[in-house]
Amino acid sequence: MLAVGLYVGIEAIIGRPRDLASAVALAAMAVLAGVGILAVSRGLWQVRRWGRAPALLTQIFAVIAAVSMIQSGRHALGAILIVVAVAGAAALLSPPTTRALLEE
Repeated sequence: MLAVGLYVGIEAIIGRPRDLASAVALAAMAVLAGVGILAVSRGLWQVRRWGRAPALLTQIFAVIAAVSMIQSGRHALGAILIVVAVAGAAALLSPPTTRALLEE
């Protein structure tokens, strides 16, 4: 997300977007989402209990995005995203992860 946000922001500045305000807003939201995901990742890396809920929510949103991809004809990409999101959710909810987070 962070990379996409930076890319869109740079393209908005040096390119000619159809709607500059929308491009800048999209870039800002993507950068903020990327920074948020990095913060959650850091929290999980440091075994912080608060990191699991936003990480699980990210996996749920990834499944929603994957279903949308499948419905729009991008079957392979959607299927890969579903597999990765479900695996991530399973890892977040697994007993070893739960034990580690409860021992915080």
